[in-house]
Parts: sequence; C-alpha cells; structure tokens
Amino acid sequence: MKKKISVGFIICLLGFYIPSNANIIERVFVKAGAMAFNGMNVYLNSFEISKYEITNQSYAAFLNAKQIGADGISKGKAFINIASADLQLEFKNKLWHVRQGYDNFPVVMVSYYGAAEFSTWIGGNLPTGAEWLYAASG
Repeated sequence: MKKKISVGFIICLLGFYIPSNANIIERVFVKAGAMAFNGMNVYLNSFEISKYEITNQSYAAFLNAKQIGADGISKGKAFINIASADLQLEFKNKLWHVRQGYDNFPVVMVSYYGAAEFSTWIGGNLPTGAEWLYAASG
C-alpha cells in the first residue's frame, strides 16, 4: 500500500522509545533492498523506523526533559520555530504544553537540530533521505 507523503516537516526516525513519562514509539523493521534515488540505484541495509510520525505530545515531553525554554533554543540552536502560527505547542508556566486537541497530531515546525537531538534522546538516529523514501513507499 502506498502512503501519501505529508507536506511540512514531520519527524520519522529510527529508535526505540521516549524515556520518562512520554509515549512508547512503535517501530517497524524495514527489510534491505534496492531502489532508485536521485537518478541512481541504491542498496539499503535493513533498518528500523518509527511506525508513525512523532506526536506533539512526545516532542513536548522531549523539550521539557531537555529544559528547552520559551525561545526554543539550546546551545545556540533553535529546536522549534516558535514564531510560526502553525506551531501546536505553547510554553506556559515554565513548561511546553500541547495546544488543546493536538496531542496526537504530528509535530511540526521542528528544526533539523531539534529532530536530530530528539532522535538521539530516544536512542536512535534520523533516517537518510533514501531510507525515509524507501520506508514510505511500503
């Protein structure tokens, strides 16, 4: 079954679980294989990837565990675009919260640095472009 690729930045990644009080991240095994990528045939080793997009709830738990402040910046790098009207998280009472009704929506407005740090936090790594397309193609 083919899956539609969502517009915007959605994190799908390799990994096991989110520590502390957040949700378990379900993952799937992707068998090794070949595919065309950027006009070339590439071979991919087997890998695991999250079955679903990372949710606002999971990303808020990460931001709080990392003690990311209201500016969304850590060590000079923005983890999330707080200026976007599309952001479904908010910072209040010194913690990140999901806006009402958006708990299980895919997180948006995350920077590369935020995505990479999140994946490291859960013990995984970001998939390559080829891995993501291969997994998304079913």
